[in-house]
Amino acid sequence: MIKGDLTRFSPGDLLTFLSHLNQEGVLSVSLDDQSLTIHFRRGLVVAANSDQADGKVLGALRASGLISSEQFADLDQARRETGLPLRQIIQDSVTLDPVAAESILRAGIQEVIFQLFACPT
Repeated sequence: MIKGDLTRFSPGDLLTFLSHLNQEGVLSVSLDDQSLTIHFRRGLVVAANSDQADGKVLGALRASGLISSEQFADLDQARRETGLPLRQIIQDSVTLDPVAAESILRAGIQEVIFQLFACPT
């Protein structure tokens, strides 16, 4: 486990370093009012979440018609009550086929990476 103050690393350097480890693991970044979580497997980013990104993904799922307003409310409530990442709630739920929403879920990962790069160093 690597743990500590990562402010000496730029987000790009940090992601490159973790990717080159070619391992499985999780990078958790906590800031004042948000936290980001990025999951790696064999050096690749396979999942990522933050409250902000999960909220955007949820809205995109509703806007695209992949979920109804009722499903939106149910998923949002489950996210707030459990604190689980939206992707996990979707995978554990019968309300949405994750394959049908893959491009939106990938956009959520990209949003978290963007948030990481926007973090003050």
